[in-house]
Amino acid sequence: MKPGADRAETLRAQSSKLIKTEKNIMKNLLIAAIIAGTALFVGVAPAEAGNHYRSNYNNNHCAPKVYKLKTYELKRHCIRKVRYDHCGKAHYYSVTVVTYKDVYSNGTWRTWTRTLS
Repeated sequence: MKPGADRAETLRAQSSKLIKTEKNIMKNLLIAAIIAGTALFVGVAPAEAGNHYRSNYNNNHCAPKVYKLKTYELKRHCIRKVRYDHCGKAHYYSVTVVTYKDVYSNGTWRTWTRTLS
């Protein structure tokens, strides 16, 4: 055997060990990523309605009832709209837009709009 043959054989053996180690690391990372992805999508349970983690002592059975006191008409105005027939000719018409305000017993309110033709 040549004197450099032993050194070449040693380097080849070390190189093949290093390649096997890199392959094992990559395989382990891939397996870990697959497990993490599976746990992320499969392991999460869907949310369910209800108070599963509260005691039955506070069921809001004593909560005050909120009811509507009154509905006010805030604004009424007419707007002009346009619609087009199948030939593309414009037809104008008027609609009435009414804005209302509901007032509730706990002091809250909401506004809403209705369009009357």
